[in-house]
Amino acid sequence: MHTLDNNTNKLHKSYYDIVRLLAIFLVIFNHTPAFHYPFQTHGNDLNVQLMLLVSVIVKMAVPLFFMISGGLLLNKEENIQTIFTKRILRFIYVIIIFHLIQFSFYFVCFHSQGSDIGVASFIESIYTKRSYPISRTNALAVWFLYAYLGFLLLLPLLRVMVQNMKNEHFLYLACLQITFSVLIPSSYIIGMGKASDTFALAEYLPLCNNIFLYIIAGYYIEHRLDVNQLKRRHFCVLTAISLLSIVAACAAPEIARQRTNASILTQYTPGIIQFLLIPCCTLMLSLKKALNKTTLPERWIRVLKYAGGAVFCVMIIENILRKLFAILLFDNYYSTYMPSIWVTCIVWIVGILIGCIVKKLPLIGKLF
Repeated sequence: MHTLDNNTNKLHKSYYDIVRLLAIFLVIFNHTPAFHYPFQTHGNDLNVQLMLLVSVIVKMAVPLFFMISGGLLLNKEENIQTIFTKRILRFIYVIIIFHLIQFSFYFVCFHSQGSDIGVASFIESIYTKRSYPISRTNALAVWFLYAYLGFLLLLPLLRVMVQNMKNEHFLYLACLQITFSVLIPSSYIIGMGKASDTFALAEYLPLCNNIFLYIIAGYYIEHRLDVNQLKRRHFCVLTAISLLSIVAACAAPEIARQRTNASILTQYTPGIIQFLLIPCCTLMLSLKKALNKTTLPERWIRVLKYAGGAVFCVMIIENILRKLFAILLFDNYYSTYMPSIWVTCIVWIVGILIGCIVKKLPLIGKLF
């Protein structure tokens, strides 16, 4: 097993907290009408393209969270019993509490729209991850919780795998992802003129097409790559590739729209998230390098640690806060771009404050 001891000996890393705070801001914006605007608007004017650029950058949110998890968890030594009692069981409680909060909210606000209320419908919502029968809607963060639980269930196996991988194996995995999840699907769209995010071989390369790629990348950045050896030229190259990747992520749905004569863009041709491996890695490395060169005051470190620790609670309640502030502050929340930005900023601030309070509560605070 090859690791960087100078990284693993640090009990807390402030750059992770900065990434968390940035990522949760992007998550909130990702759930607003502004994010969906370029995928629901007819036409291809400059305004739509600029909005598409923002939407692509926002899609970095969830990959960043999983990269943090990979960096923090894959290097630990825990037996399966400890993982179940310390991590998996705790997260099952979180999912149950999440559904209780959401179920209660939709019952209070939308009870007149449905009558299917009871233990059976509640269990069905937890088991199937489908919309709540009360409102025929759902909290957008719910898929993340199940994805993270899946990661925790596979954690013992992933640790064995990544800790015994050589550096060339990480490079090989990155090349597989870029080839089969980015280059070939994009070439298909351009060459065949058909919009499709389904590539027959890609579905049988599970590490290349889902969250595990970013989890493994997070481990590699934290425990295998010495950021102090990276020079300015390395970051220039990474930045250039990142910009090209973002441009390509914007171009793919536009090319697909033109080749298929569609009236609107779609974010699934191929999926935008597939283009973001290098941009996400570049952001993590840049922040890590910057903070390695900077000595933060102890007060700022404590503030970042506390605020960063409240982020998960924001994930749980952000949809409720968005709905409430959208109703309270705007007559027509869906009319323009700016209301989404204002709601995102307000929910980000209020959510973090609520999260800080929740973490002080007995019992439930330990879950978050």
